[in-house]
Amino acid sequence: MRTVILVVTAMLATTAAWAQAGSARPAPTGATVISLRDAVKAAVQANPNALAAQRGIDVARAKLRQAEVAENPTLSLQARYSYLSKPTLFGGMEVFARNTETNALVLTKPLLTWGRTQAAKEQARNGVAASTSQATAARDEVAAGAAQAYLQVLEAHDAIGVADQAVKALEAARDAAERMRQAGAAAKADVLRTQVELDRARENAVKARNAYQEALAALRNAMGLPQDAPIEVSSEGADVPLPAPDAKPARSDVAALEASVRAAEAGVLAARRSNKPQLGAYADFQNIGAGAEFPRRDNTVNMALQLTLTVSDGGVTRAKVSEAEATLAQLREQLEAARQRVDMEVSQARLALSSAEARVAATSTQVQSAEESFRVLEVGYREGVNPLTDVLAAQAALEAARYARLAALYDVQIARVGLLRAMGLIGPTMISESPSAK
Repeated sequence: MRTVILVVTAMLATTAAWAQAGSARPAPTGATVISLRDAVKAAVQANPNALAAQRGIDVARAKLRQAEVAENPTLSLQARYSYLSKPTLFGGMEVFARNTETNALVLTKPLLTWGRTQAAKEQARNGVAASTSQATAARDEVAAGAAQAYLQVLEAHDAIGVADQAVKALEAARDAAERMRQAGAAAKADVLRTQVELDRARENAVKARNAYQEALAALRNAMGLPQDAPIEVSSEGADVPLPAPDAKPARSDVAALEASVRAAEAGVLAARRSNKPQLGAYADFQNIGAGAEFPRRDNTVNMALQLTLTVSDGGVTRAKVSEAEATLAQLREQLEAARQRVDMEVSQARLALSSAEARVAATSTQVQSAEESFRVLEVGYREGVNPLTDVLAAQAALEAARYARLAALYDVQIARVGLLRAMGLIGPTMISESPSAK
C-alpha cells in the first residue's frame, strides 16, 4: 500500500509544477495560432455592432455635408404650360393666349440667414463627434468581450492539463493498488476506492475538454469566424496590462453624450432662429415657347433681392424651441447619469480586481495547505495511523485547490479587462499601444 501512496505523491508533485509553470500549446495541424490582440482586432473588424456604429459616422458626415452646402447657389430649369378656355384680349391684343408654354432658367442664392445655417453646421459637426464616440464605445465593448472570451479559452485549456494530470496520477495509483492486492499486501476495497476516484477524475477531464470546446466556440463567435475554423490560442502576450496609476477614465459613451449635448445646444439656437429674416438673391432667364402671357418676358433676364420676414408662424417656432430645450435637458440628465455610472463601474472594477488578487493569494495558501495535509496523511498511512480514504480525500482536496488557484489567476486577468473597459482604455490598450497602460 505504501507503493500506492508513493506513486500518487510523485504524480501530484508533477501536477503542481505543471500548473505553476503553465502548459505548452502545440497547435493542431492546420490550426491558426492567434494572440490576445489578434483576437481583439479581428472581433472589432468583424462584429456587426461595431460595423453598424461605424456606419453611423457616415450618416452623421452626410448630415454635416448637407448643412455645409445649404447656402450654396441652386440652379433649376422650370417649364409651365397653361390652358384658358378663351384667350384674354386687351385693346385687340392677346394678353393671355389659350395655350401658353413658358420656360425659365432660375438661379437662387441665400445671402443672409441670421445665424440659422451656422447653428445647423455646429449641430451637425457635434453630431459627427457624437457618432464617432459612439462607434468607439461600441468597439470597446466588442474588444472587452473578445478579450474575456480569449482568456476563458486559455483557462479552459489549462484546466484540461490539471484534469489530465489527475487522471494519470490515479491511473498509476490504481495499477499499483491492483499489483499490491494480487501480492496480498492490499485489500480489494483499496483498489475499488482508487477506481472510484479515477472515474471521477476521468469525468472531470471530459468536462474540461467540453468546456474548452465551448470556450473556443464563443471565441470564434466573438471574432466573427465560422465555427469550423481551426484556431489555437497562445499564452504569449496574454498578460493584460494595468492602467497607469494616474490614468483617468476616458469613456467614449460619455464623450458621445457630451457631443450630443453640444449638438442639442446648437439645435436650440437653430430653433430660435428659424423665424428670423432671410435675404436671398434671385435671377432667371425666361422664354415663352408658345402663346402669350402678361407681362411679356420672352427671352428676358430678371434679377432680384428678396427679403423674407415672418410676421407670425402660428406658434411653430415656439413649439420647436420647446422641443429643442426639452431634448437638451434630457441629454444633460443622461450625461450626468452616465458620469455617475462610470464612477460606479470603475469603483466596482477596482474592487473586483482586488478581490481576484486576494483569491490568488488565498488559493496559493490553500494549495500549500492541501499539499502539506496530503504529505502528513500519506506519512500517517504508512505508519498505519490514517486510512486510505483520508489520503484519497486529501488528494481530491489538493486537486480542487489547484483548480481554484487556476480560476483565481484568470479572474485577475479578466478583472483587468473589466477595469480597462470601465475606464475607457480597453481600445488603446488592446488594439494599439498606449502610454495610458503599463
